[in-house]
Amino acid sequence: MSHTLRVYPKDELVIVRFTGDVFLSDLRTLENMILQHTDYQLHYVGLYDFRESTKRYTHKDLLELIKLQPIHPDKGRWCSLNSTPVDTALAMLYAVQRKGENPFNVFSTIPAASDFLNRDLASRLKEFE
Repeated sequence: MSHTLRVYPKDELVIVRFTGDVFLSDLRTLENMILQHTDYQLHYVGLYDFRESTKRYTHKDLLELIKLQPIHPDKGRWCSLNSTPVDTALAMLYAVQRKGENPFNVFSTIPAASDFLNRDLASRLKEFE
């Protein structure tokens, strides 16, 4: 897996763009990287962009990840941007499991994700191209 992590303090925004195969271990490592990033604050909103990647984990794997993730009640809204039905389904299962902890939603379009996070994601995502 390859990913690009960018934190935008002025916008209180985090974007992670994935490419290639994504494994559960990658997500565990990434969670720690975000939490330890010097510019990150818990209340920031964030986007996981999986459109250029392939998820190589199962629903069972995802449940294991959720068990290991700390609960941060003041963590901001996050969402997942997906391009395939399987990736969307996995993200939706994650969202259901995290319900009541932190706002997390699943989208297949940039405008919908932008509305949810109340940020202009289109302009920021162009920076990744």
